[in-house]
Amino acid sequence: MRLLLVDESWIKLRSLETMLRKAGYHDLLFAQNPSSVCELLKLDEQAQVAARIDLIILDYTLPHMNGIEMCRRIRSHACYREIPIIMMTGMRNESVLQEAFEAGVTDFVRKPVRKVEFLARVRAALRLQENINKHYKAREKLEKMVSEHEYQLALAKKVQMSVLNEPIEQEQIAIQARYVPSEHLSGDMYCWYEIGNGCYGIMLIDVVGHGVSASLVSMSVRALLRGLITRVTDPVHVMQELNRHMLHIFKDNDISIYFTALYVVIDVQARKIEYVNAGHPPGIVRGSKGEMRYLSTGCLPIGLLPDIQVEKEVFSYEGETLIAMFSDGLANGNTVLAPDSIASFMIQRSKAGQSLDCWLNEIMQTHATEEAKDDICLIGIHLR
Repeated sequence: MRLLLVDESWIKLRSLETMLRKAGYHDLLFAQNPSSVCELLKLDEQAQVAARIDLIILDYTLPHMNGIEMCRRIRSHACYREIPIIMMTGMRNESVLQEAFEAGVTDFVRKPVRKVEFLARVRAALRLQENINKHYKAREKLEKMVSEHEYQLALAKKVQMSVLNEPIEQEQIAIQARYVPSEHLSGDMYCWYEIGNGCYGIMLIDVVGHGVSASLVSMSVRALLRGLITRVTDPVHVMQELNRHMLHIFKDNDISIYFTALYVVIDVQARKIEYVNAGHPPGIVRGSKGEMRYLSTGCLPIGLLPDIQVEKEVFSYEGETLIAMFSDGLANGNTVLAPDSIASFMIQRSKAGQSLDCWLNEIMQTHATEEAKDDICLIGIHLR
């Protein structure tokens, strides 16, 4: 432990030194005036640097500046706001003592200094400083762990965002999405692939919960989707395969892990749409004549039961058709949101001749509020 002794009398400093060395304190620094204290503690330097001091013992009577003013000067430096300061004084004035405490003095030693009292207060102050040091070390360790955790989350988010599909803009079909995770990572995930022969498969999943655990599940599922969609294609078989995968991967898990999903296959040559909804908010289709259809046919969420009965719906479309697919986070962000609200946006978009990009932005600005506590995903599809 390093102690700084401040007193204008060299004789008094030598007396304090003798007591401290006999008590086992040998790392001592001395100052006889405020300028020496400022120099030792680097109080005039702008940089946040500090001398390693564990306790300051100063006399109330100092040249050009009393002990209270010196204490304020020390406390003004960020590095010394917590260090214990013991003041030696012969004064009994309560207002002076109160002023000293308000200035940052930790404890007092009455003059003339008595060895037993002096050493007892030194030991108490050093125990306080030791606890302060332990606290700061623990906080530094925690801050380092938090910083590393945040770095890893940011890296994981980069990986997650990197697998999201680029928009599609073809003569007969356009697909875009908006994606807003509630935390660093998201349980929502989407993808779309051109299967071939004018067919496109679009999948939106929403893993129960959000954050790290939900994102791990969604990325596990995402790794399967390209091969599954392009190889199997049929919505019924795709959902059955996903359900089998979930139950196999998490069969020994005590926690129920599942996700909702909406899978749509669009054949732009045959102008046909088929889909399965696995417990997901219904997608919305607006036909060229203004007719509305809700994509609600399907099955239970994926991963709940080993044998699920999957039903798909198939229908045709003509002319300009709009499809909206979204996760329930969009509804949670605004209590008035209902499928009809999204439908009204689709009608307005058609009348105003907005681009798909503007239409999606308008929906997000209206319904994806800052208060939303769940992940948000919105997919827009424009068929021509």
